[in-house]
This record gives sequence, structure tokens and C-alpha cells, in this order.
Amino acid sequence: MPTVALLDIGHTRVKMATASSLDPFDVERVQEWDTHGANWASIAAWTHQHVVADELRCCCVVHAWLDGTTEQALEELFGMSVHVMSVGEATEYDPQQLGVDRYLLAHGAASYYPETAVVISAGTTITVDVVGVVEGEVETGGEGDAIGEATESSDMRVSHLGGWILPGARVVEQGYKGITPHFPSITLPGSHAGISIPSNTTDATQEGLALMITSIISRIIEEFEIEVVFFTGGDGALLRDLWEAQVDAPYDLHVELVPDLLFYGMMGAIGSRK
Repeated sequence: MPTVALLDIGHTRVKMATASSLDPFDVERVQEWDTHGANWASIAAWTHQHVVADELRCCCVVHAWLDGTTEQALEELFGMSVHVMSVGEATEYDPQQLGVDRYLLAHGAASYYPETAVVISAGTTITVDVVGVVEGEVETGGEGDAIGEATESSDMRVSHLGGWILPGARVVEQGYKGITPHFPSITLPGSHAGISIPSNTTDATQEGLALMITSIISRIIEEFEIEVVFFTGGDGALLRDLWEAQVDAPYDLHVELVPDLLFYGMMGAIGSRK
């Protein structure tokens, strides 16, 4: 059975998974590293010992990892075909400024549930991207551009329409501490029903961050008549629970936590999982 190794190199964590090209939704996470403590050589050494695959696909948002290396050099290091994923043309966003992770998340959303959707990835930053479904013939662009192929219907075309970048808890905390060094640590608060008036600085900053993020998400869903909402990323489950506890979502809105959405995008999966 053809197996693909999937490598997601993020700003804080590096994650490896495997999947079968015959069942691209059957993703198994196999290892994780600290981005600042890992490198190509150490990951390749681990891969040689623990992973049997025909191909390695890589999503890398850390430009320093790609400086001075080539796919050919990585193929020699890993001992298999290597494809470094890139942003294709199926986006209304400036492709020179769009992170490949956001593009692939849109691709994963289109393959997993081909409807107009918002993809919310909660990590160091919180990205909110809109995936649109339009009528028309499927058109694909250059290498890495397969979003248009992600639906079963030949008369539908799915595209990344753009999105927003919000500060995550760690970014907000760094900003506050840059002004006031003694500011308390900030995390997203646990989910609880309703909105209360905070009575101390720790609650005020955490509840303020939560209210800002959840309000923005709700406004986007309402404004653009979104049908499906995906939560993903390291803080995806926490943000999903928090948002659902604080808002009255439309009864027909499909909300789902999909931790492996990026890996689905890397597989270029065909089909739907409604």
C-alpha cells in the first residue's frame, strides 16, 4: 500500500504523520519535535528508523529551514522522493504573502467537507480563512494547486478567498509585557457559558482576548453566510469550546474540530466526509 510521510514544520512544533494514498483521510501522527531543537538531519535519522514511506511531503512555514537546501538534497537525505508544498493559484489572497499552511488548510477543508467554510487555526497566531465554493469548470494552476480538484462534483470549484490573522495568547502576552514587564501571563480561558464582567487584571486580559476572538469569528460567519466552521491547530479544541459556550450559533451551522486538516490538505484528498 503506497504510504506518504507528511512533515509539518511550524514556528514552534514540527509534526510528522503518515497516510495511505489509497485512504488519504487515514492519517496517523507518529512523532513531534520542538522546531528550535530539530533540524533536517535529526528528523531524517528518525525517519529512517521508524517510517517506511514512498514519498515525503513537507509544509514548511519557517523560511530558514528552506534557505540553502533543495528538494534534491532532501531526497538524498531522506532516501525517498520529497515534495516541498507550495501555494498554488486557487486563491484570491496575494500568493507571495500567503502562508502555505493556510493554503493547505483550505485545501483540506475543501476535500473533507466541500461547502463554503471558515477555517480557524489556533496556535501562535489565530488565522481565520474563508473557503468558497463556486459554480464553474474546475481549473488548476501550477504545482501544488489542486484545490479545484477537491470536490466530487465536476461543476464546482473551490478556492481560498482570503482571511484574517489575529493575535494568539502568546503574541498578546509578549505585547503586553513589552510595555509592562509585570503584566500577568495570558492564556485562553476555559469555556464557560455567557459573558461576565471581570474583577481582576488576569481575568480582564484573558476574558478580553476571548471576547475579541469569538466576536470576530461570529461576525465573519454572519457577514459571509458561512455554512461550515472548522477548528484546528494546537489551541483548536479550546477555542472551539470557548466559542460555542459564548455564542448562539445558527442551528444549521456545521461546526467541527479537525486536528489533521492540514495533513488532509497535504494529501490532496478527493471526496467528501459529510
